[in-house]
Amino acid sequence: MEGFMNRKLKNAQLILVAFTYLLCLPPLILAQKASTSSGAAASPAVREVSRSGKTTPKPVQKALGIPEKAEPGKLISAEAKAPEQHLEKKKGVTKKSALQAGMEKTEEQSESKLPPQFDETYFKKTPQPKLPSLEIFGHRFFSDTAGFTPIKSVSTPKDYIIGPDDELLVTTWGRMDSSDILKVNDSGIIILPKVGQVTVGKLTFGEVEDLIKSRLGAISGVKAGVTLGELKAIQVFVLGEVKNPGVYTVDAQGTIVNVLHASGGPTALGSLRKVVLRRDGKVLTHMDFYDLLLKGEKSGDRTVTTGDIIFVPQTGPMVSVSGNVRRPAIYELNEKRTLETALNLAGGLKPTAYAHRIQISRALENKVQVVLNVSVVDLEKKKETLLQDGDLVTVSGILPFPINGVYLYGNVLRPGEYAYKPGFRVLDILPGLKSLKTDAYLDYAVIKRLQIERYGIGTDPL
Repeated sequence: MEGFMNRKLKNAQLILVAFTYLLCLPPLILAQKASTSSGAAASPAVREVSRSGKTTPKPVQKALGIPEKAEPGKLISAEAKAPEQHLEKKKGVTKKSALQAGMEKTEEQSESKLPPQFDETYFKKTPQPKLPSLEIFGHRFFSDTAGFTPIKSVSTPKDYIIGPDDELLVTTWGRMDSSDILKVNDSGIIILPKVGQVTVGKLTFGEVEDLIKSRLGAISGVKAGVTLGELKAIQVFVLGEVKNPGVYTVDAQGTIVNVLHASGGPTALGSLRKVVLRRDGKVLTHMDFYDLLLKGEKSGDRTVTTGDIIFVPQTGPMVSVSGNVRRPAIYELNEKRTLETALNLAGGLKPTAYAHRIQISRALENKVQVVLNVSVVDLEKKKETLLQDGDLVTVSGILPFPINGVYLYGNVLRPGEYAYKPGFRVLDILPGLKSLKTDAYLDYAVIKRLQIERYGIGTDPL
């Protein structure tokens, strides 16, 4: 009887443990479904129990941290939350409700399917194509600073200024034969044989030659000739908007062009049309390099002397001329600031230029940018179009294809472009089977017609 009661008690304990295990199964199943890594079943404790083969209720209950004793039909809060707490530790995030997840998913879908008008990039302005980079006209002339060394074997110019340390070779014949080398002293005086002191300083070589000939010619039966011997080195100041301002020691036959070339030329702000030569505090001349570069005129170039100042002022109005012109560049305008002047400086229009559309882009009063369209017809009617500093002149081109072209392509022997004329037919370019290749498909051909009337050209259609 006592053994029977012991077996009953053990059976009751087993039933209680089994009942507790069954109550724990729903949270375990929910935890396994919610966890991406198989939830509580993937926990280290449960995996250890599974590997040991002891998958009875008690080891599993112990692995999950569930107390062995509990009221029948009721789970304590720690028991109910154990699987959920394990999942929260595993994922590191708080579980969201299905309603919140559905609302967020709906918002993501609505954002991804926004119409184009709500896209910020829909209304972005397409940037204009960049204009080709242009160089300032005339600056290439000064790119090689090693050039323009005066040649000493050439004859001395008549406008050369005589100064200290210059040597004069005076030759006489007739009643008096002599050859003398006379050096100019610091006071600009030479001692002429049989004559005495003669002041030649600051006189041109032509004036000195005439003076010596007249003094020696006063002696009966004497004739004279004068040439220059060794020339002195002179120092000239180069100032203003030049790349390398300073004092330059040059040959006595140096000119404005030589000295300015040795200095590297003007900067981007330097003028090539108003180069000033100052001597003794006075403006001796203004030189326009455009006359030299475009016309070959060197009349403004002068021989320099010691103490001269070559000054390059800031440039005048500058305009850019690009497109279908012969010499696109940035030009400096002088007194005539018209579109016609700028086009002439650029060498005129190319044959491919569209004469009815010359565009001027201008910054108006430092406020806004405006565009002007000018036709060559307006220029021919003497309608002057004044330009301003900073204007961009662009000459458009004609259409890139012929307006009377008929194009033949495909399995033909002579493909290409044919000239259209009134009454032109297909047989004019395909006279027969001999014009086709052997693998040509003869059942049909395609004729694609371009309505050229939209270009404003009155050519008859096919």
